Amino acid sequence: MYMILIKIGGSVLENIENIVKDMPREDICIVHGGARIVTEIAEKMGIKQRFIVSPSGIRSRYTDGDTIDVFQMVIAGKINKDIVRMLLKYGRKAIGLCGIDNSIIIAERKKHLIVIEGNRKKLIEGGYTGKIKKIDTIFIEKLISEKIVPVIGSLAIGDEFEPLNINADALAVKLASQIDNCSKIIFLTNVNGVLDRNGNTIPRIPLSKINEINVGYGMRRKLFEISRSNVEKIFIINGLNEKPFSNMVGTVIENDRR
Repeated sequence: MYMILIKIGGSVLENIENIVKDMPREDICIVHGGARIVTEIAEKMGIKQRFIVSPSGIRSRYTDGDTIDVFQMVIAGKINKDIVRMLLKYGRKAIGLCGIDNSIIIAERKKHLIVIEGNRKKLIEGGYTGKIKKIDTIFIEKLISEKIVPVIGSLAIGDEFEPLNINADALAVKLASQIDNCSKIIFLTNVNGVLDRNGNTIPRIPLSKINEINVGYGMRRKLFEISRSNVEKIFIINGLNEKPFSNMVGTVIENDRR
């Protein structure tokens, strides 16, 4: 049976009950982030969040020591277990994980980052941000074969056993591309797919043309990660709808490289 990977963005977690109720009955694996909730909780704790911009225009969080502690509490804790609880409520067996558990996701810690400050490039320490090196797909596939939904938060373990913040979109694409029977990825966002300059949804995009689309920095990063995929179809849909899967509103990206 084919498997579907579902990536749940932090911006749609308020709609998690409707998402789970309408979820496909096929074998699934869930990847989630939760950056917005991390920011909210960090600031309530008095931990100021810093955002940086790369030379390519990608904006991201700088993950210092205090922030990675919050990531572990929120991503591997609250968000992960909230999703698992909802799956259990609606009759799905599920287990909550992050990449640290059983070392299922090993990442390389970024020693330095190049950022733009003002109009100048600057080299800074990498903090606790990681680039995915290895995913234990055998462990994940074993859970799926037992009809257990793996719910995987976007944290990894480093070479020195340190926790690392990894990009959830990159994790979704990399994991789906390494699982043999994964037929599609569905990204749940808070917008109606990829929008053109007039705010209209682009219904279909060939994978080979994806980096030619002019979009804002948030979607640009997502499309950059998706461009590395080898999955047949990728959907970017609005996860705030009452029935996001039954009534998909968004964009389908078709792999014309296969």
